Amino acid sequence: MGYDITEYSAVLDGLGDKVAAPDPFADQVSEAWEMHLNNKNELALSAFEKVLSQDANHMDALYGKGMAAKSLGQKDGAIAAFRKLLELLDTIREDMPGRATMLERMAKKQIEWMQAG
Repeated sequence: MGYDITEYSAVLDGLGDKVAAPDPFADQVSEAWEMHLNNKNELALSAFEKVLSQDANHMDALYGKGMAAKSLGQKDGAIAAFRKLLELLDTIREDMPGRATMLERMAKKQIEWMQAG
C-alpha cells in the first residue's frame, strides 16, 4: 500500500504544514498498521515496538502502539504510548501545526475513552 506524495503534500498544504523529510520507517509502520487493521494486534504491537526501539520518538509508531495495545486490552500501555506522543507534539507544532493538532485530538480522545470505560 503506497501513498501518492502529491496528494499527501496537497493535504498538508491545506493544513498549513510543511512536508516532512522521508520517513525511513514508513514501510515498517505501514505494515504494522495493516496488521492492526486485520486484528493481528500482537504482531502489530511487536512491529510498532520494533520501530520504537530504533526511534523512540516516532509519532506514528507511538500512536499505532497505543491503538494495538488498546485493542489487546493493555490499557496502561496504550495510555502511556498516547501520553508520550502528546509530550512530543511541541517538536512539530511550528512546522506541522495541522498534524500536531490532529494527533493531539486523537490521542487525547483515546485516553479519555479508556479512562471513562
